Amino acid sequence: MKRSYEAFAGEPEYLELNTRFIETVLLSEVDSFLDLGCGTGTLTFLILEAMAAARGSEGRRDHEASIIGVDISRESLELAQVEWIRRRRANSSSLNFVQATVESLPFASGSFDMVIIVNATQLLDDREKVIGEAHRLLRCGGVFAFSTSFYAGTFSPGTERL
Repeated sequence: MKRSYEAFAGEPEYLELNTRFIETVLLSEVDSFLDLGCGTGTLTFLILEAMAAARGSEGRRDHEASIIGVDISRESLELAQVEWIRRRRANSSSLNFVQATVESLPFASGSFDMVIIVNATQLLDDREKVIGEAHRLLRCGGVFAFSTSFYAGTFSPGTERL
């Protein structure tokens, strides 16, 4: 069984819901961003676009933002990397994808301004450990944000098994 959300990641409802979530977080002051459970990068790319727009509208072009997407699925990350190669010429931000579990992340403490996990919290076995990792990785004053549109009774048709 394929365990990737790629099949519906481009659905208008999915994109609209996640775009609205991203609009609720202040990205103009974020220089380093960690997207946990990034999958094929759908949300990561929405974040990238929103960060570029926020930084550009406030005149913050002094240096590029750094975004890291983390997922356990090598297959999903390979798809994300292919899409990043396709998009890279139009964006000056630094974007990397890392295969790891969200319960044990290979980054130094205090490395990020913002950590998010979207549409994956329902898949976590140890939510407290993930929250602890997010706290460890955030700089003083950093923001941890999470959301999910997947809960009992709201699964998109065909995704119930995921």
